[in-house]
Amino acid sequence: MPSNNTPSWLDGQPMIMTGSWDNTPIFKIRRGQAGPGARAEYASRYSPAAVPAMTALGVNLVTVDFMKCFGLAAELEIAESIRPFIDACKQAGIHVGYYVGSTLGYETMKLEVPESEEWLVRNPLGGFLDYVDPPDVQSFRARVYFPHPGYRAYIKKVLHSAIVDFHAASLVFGRF
Repeated sequence: MPSNNTPSWLDGQPMIMTGSWDNTPIFKIRRGQAGPGARAEYASRYSPAAVPAMTALGVNLVTVDFMKCFGLAAELEIAESIRPFIDACKQAGIHVGYYVGSTLGYETMKLEVPESEEWLVRNPLGGFLDYVDPPDVQSFRARVYFPHPGYRAYIKKVLHSAIVDFHAASLVFGRF
């Protein structure tokens, strides 16, 4: 007999989701896409003032950035900065999910976890296997060898933080 894994908050209603995980200032700066107002734009996008419009549209799940690729230490400030938005969503009955990427921005990850370089997949020439989203190559992001014990321990820490510290209603993972 199949089990029903539908969250109780979706009982009898459709999921109406919004979200984005390519707009954090750290990501846009690293890609060369951030102007001087990037931080203010991000703060505005994830402001409690945005919640009534989402409620009016029937949104019941919003997915926000948690760890794109730069590491928990580098990206936790961003997650913390939108806590007022997260709280406003929850007060309005909108559940909050978090995006966790499938690559590592090795420049910042090495600062947090020096041995993280061992987790990365190498190309035939010995360099890192870069993230490619045709026609875009993001050479600052490398593919991860998911079964590596060090990576598995680290990603458990990330997921624990999303679930316990930020009360995730859902988790969205990057392309594997």
